[in-house]
Amino acid sequence: MRNLVFISLCCTLFFVNTLYADKKTVLKIITAPEVNEMLDKDGVWVINSLTSIEYSIQHIPGSINIPLSEMGNKHKLPDDKNSTLIFYCMGNHCLYSNKASLKAIALGYKNVYWFEGGIPDWYRFNYPMRINKYLKSIPVKKLSPDKIAELIEQQKVIILDVTPDWWRADHGVAIEVSLNLPLGNLQETYKKIPLDKPLIIVDCLMRQSPSAARFLISKGYSVSGVLKGGITRWEREGFPVIKRSSVILNVAAKNCPDKNILSNPGGINLTVAANCGEYTRSDLLNENN
Repeated sequence: MRNLVFISLCCTLFFVNTLYADKKTVLKIITAPEVNEMLDKDGVWVINSLTSIEYSIQHIPGSINIPLSEMGNKHKLPDDKNSTLIFYCMGNHCLYSNKASLKAIALGYKNVYWFEGGIPDWYRFNYPMRINKYLKSIPVKKLSPDKIAELIEQQKVIILDVTPDWWRADHGVAIEVSLNLPLGNLQETYKKIPLDKPLIIVDCLMRQSPSAARFLISKGYSVSGVLKGGITRWEREGFPVIKRSSVILNVAAKNCPDKNILSNPGGINLTVAANCGEYTRSDLLNENN
């Protein structure tokens, strides 16, 4: 167990260091006071890269919402590639604004800034925030992995995973859950969630599950709580997870229901699965990436 924790920590540190090296060399970092000064200037777009649900709960006044998943939509972004684009989300461990900034650069925008500190930094400087007081005030319980494992064993709850598909695939593990509905699609898909049992909401690091919980409570669902520390803590404490290839296959099966990808696990066509999930065949074969 101790070795597993050490290996997991080393992998995490390697990933974070690599990510930050990339961010520092590729992206222009901007601070909260600089964003505040630029907010009302012509040609400046301050963009929240999170989901529409998270944006509706809180956002910087004057900013707009272009979720990461919609960055390829040319109708969302300005025509002028010299426009100033500032991307933000939930601070320096939030990948959404980082990925959105890199996508904007890849699309040819010349003046792209990453507001690394995001919403937490904005609060630290006491700048005004646009807040949905009703949603923000809904209390959400944080439950330990032990407690959630007990509820799963008793079959008393439905586990809902709201992590995006790209995170589930890139980061290699997931809890074998009853239902996976990424937060970015939840406004359109939440009615698929059964009403017969309370929900436990999980994600990778407990960054999006509280927003999902508040949204679902506002829609009349019974939510027992969220997984404290997310799937990362769940795995660190030794609870079972499914491996990367299984996660990708589940994503592929959802994207291409007509292909019956999971109907014969012993004879899965990995090429078909890879095409459906936008992954390579080697991704599916290498469970340790």
